[in-house]
Amino acid sequence: MACTITIPFWPDSTDCLDWSPDNQIAVTGGEQIAILTPKLKETAPNGKLWNTTLLKVNAFTAKEHPLVDAPLSNINFSIGEELSLRQAIESKWSPSGLAIHKGCALAVLTANHVLSIWAPSGKSDVASNWARQGIVNDAVAEYYRSKDTARQHGTDDQSSQQQLTEQDRVRQRIRSFAWSPPLTRNGGDEEYYLAVSTEGADILFFRVTSPHSGTLTRPSKWELTVVGSLRLESDAENHPQVNVGGIRFAEYIAWGGWTVDTAGQNVARFAYVHAGRLFTSSVKRNTSAESSAPSRGLDIDDSRRVLGDRTDIIGPVRFVPGKQRGSLIAFGDDTVFEIDVDEEIPTARTHHLDDRWDCVSGVAFANPGDGSIVLHITSLLSMSNAATTTLSLPLEGNDTSVQPSWQHAISEFRATYGADHNLDSHVAERTSGIASSPLGDYVATCTTMHPSDCIEYVIGSEQKSLLSITLESESTEGHFLPAPPTTSSQPLSAEAILFSLSRRLEQNAESEEREIVGRDSLVAEILRYHQPSKDSITVDKSTLLEALGDDPKLLYRHIKQAIFVHPDVLTAQASRISGIALKPNITRSEVTRPVVQRLVQEFLKLTSQAPSSDSLSERIRTIFAVVNTKLSPPDPATVNGDRENDSENCTICQKSILFESLRWARCISGHQFSRCSLSFLPIQEPGTTKSCGICGLQYFNEKVLSDITPATEDIEMADVATTESNIDTPANDTWVEVSRNSNAFPQRTPSLAQILFAACDVCVYCGGKFVD
Repeated sequence: MACTITIPFWPDSTDCLDWSPDNQIAVTGGEQIAILTPKLKETAPNGKLWNTTLLKVNAFTAKEHPLVDAPLSNINFSIGEELSLRQAIESKWSPSGLAIHKGCALAVLTANHVLSIWAPSGKSDVASNWARQGIVNDAVAEYYRSKDTARQHGTDDQSSQQQLTEQDRVRQRIRSFAWSPPLTRNGGDEEYYLAVSTEGADILFFRVTSPHSGTLTRPSKWELTVVGSLRLESDAENHPQVNVGGIRFAEYIAWGGWTVDTAGQNVARFAYVHAGRLFTSSVKRNTSAESSAPSRGLDIDDSRRVLGDRTDIIGPVRFVPGKQRGSLIAFGDDTVFEIDVDEEIPTARTHHLDDRWDCVSGVAFANPGDGSIVLHITSLLSMSNAATTTLSLPLEGNDTSVQPSWQHAISEFRATYGADHNLDSHVAERTSGIASSPLGDYVATCTTMHPSDCIEYVIGSEQKSLLSITLESESTEGHFLPAPPTTSSQPLSAEAILFSLSRRLEQNAESEEREIVGRDSLVAEILRYHQPSKDSITVDKSTLLEALGDDPKLLYRHIKQAIFVHPDVLTAQASRISGIALKPNITRSEVTRPVVQRLVQEFLKLTSQAPSSDSLSERIRTIFAVVNTKLSPPDPATVNGDRENDSENCTICQKSILFESLRWARCISGHQFSRCSLSFLPIQEPGTTKSCGICGLQYFNEKVLSDITPATEDIEMADVATTESNIDTPANDTWVEVSRNSNAFPQRTPSLAQILFAACDVCVYCGGKFVD
């Protein structure tokens, strides 16, 4: 049975749906974007399973997007830029980690050819928390200005100057974009890339950083840096017919998953459609200058054309996830192609689309339950009666399509709409997009219904779309979660796993043939998705700890790997998620003990190798030593022989707070506090915490906690001789100036407390993301 959600607008374009790795759905249309967030632990009082948040994205300030003069001629005129209402036409989620608390940012393309990046400052289901963080067009304009330093703008002819200005405007228009799949390097360093196609006949590759991304060194604001480019004119020179109609941009682009080649380099496939022709290229992460962040870039190989005899390629292009991620899905007139782009001579398998004449409006990859990949295809006008809607991959010419649940739901919507409006069968449906959940077991479609034999008079406030979320996966061998693919393009979040598990358990509880659910079996199913990659595991030996020294980056990677990759921690997190899904009355100590032991032991090992002098790190080390003593016999290699002072001072009465529990603290006078679930320090100040969005445990928020400051700042300074004294300055004041050497700016040395909080960027007990 489909879960149906009413969206209060009509989509203005196809491919209007996107499902994030954090299990949120973005529906694009009109002046707004609807963000759908599932209720993970309980339903709302009105019985709803999803929260809907509406974002108005078409309003720009004069500073963000100033008004411009009308063009001198029709050559540079664009209806979208000049006359449109700036409706949202496409939005795509970034990989996890770019927004606050490892959340996803949202790239939004509006009808005025402006691509902006949106991200929340707190809970993502609160509209007021969302804000535009940057406009990609500004970075595009800066890139072209840097290339045009030799071009002379100085001219006395005002019309010529305006023509040059208009050409600059045309070049920075963005027509399509695509996020790169997540790239994780060096056991934890995450990098985020965005490709955009401009009307300047370029595809530009940006590296995106934010105050919430990265590890220890994070920028103070959102930044976009051009790290590579691909010129479309080279294709037009080799194939003059490509530029037919003056098309100077790639209509559709796609980015494949990252792999490691024989030389140890990170490589990803890239594809785009230009004037009806399909091209592929290879993107390689440049590691020639690891020590200089600005010089990091991407090497893009020359593009090659595939399907050379086809000039009708149109519609979305997608790389297949999982074990077949070397395959590319593209569409022509009434044909779907599956191309093996990794081969020396790419081969293509095809399948017909029932001689349909309407355009393909969306593509999704679903998991039927056995770990295989099934292609789901929607077209704009014929989904209620289309014969070919699902195809198993790899494609076979004689495959027969099985009617999916979402197609049955669209047929029901159409029949209900016809009956409610006395239209009988005179109903036209428009299916504007499709998307699949992170596990591939659920599929969402967006459909609108309209009369087909009369004019429809509807004002904007009456526009409604129907979003259906259907289960497209079957249980196999008593499993509640679908079998994971051989290779996953993105790591699955705890939120995505909990969503699928909770919904399947609810369906099982309502079924007449109810299956007996065992907690151990659920833990085993969750662990199938928590298998760490080989390059993320480090050997836990004392010799390795000695080799780490006091390098903050190495310490960060070691803590992250030692805690979140350890089998005991992964099992405890899986047990915590299964317990929340089953809702049994279990005590927290059943799953927290192995996590706490691993946490305190690893931190104490680091303090013996890289001692820190700041007060907060010392307080955490002291309380961790007490916890380690209470949970296990003292280890001479990690715990000092002297008795540790296990007391904190109460900020209310200044009396001692003895350590009695991992969850709460109480001073001698009776004042009670909660404890931070990571540092186990008493939480004595309001507004200094964040909590896990799944299990609700409280943590100190390192961004507002005043004690989390570096102990020292390594600053190179040069004395400046002064010939005159300032009467407003004391006579004994020393005047210094920061050296202008590139390596002489203030360099903060992170303390062990900062490293610990940065490494534990998700809940250590269940893997859930934090919320303020």
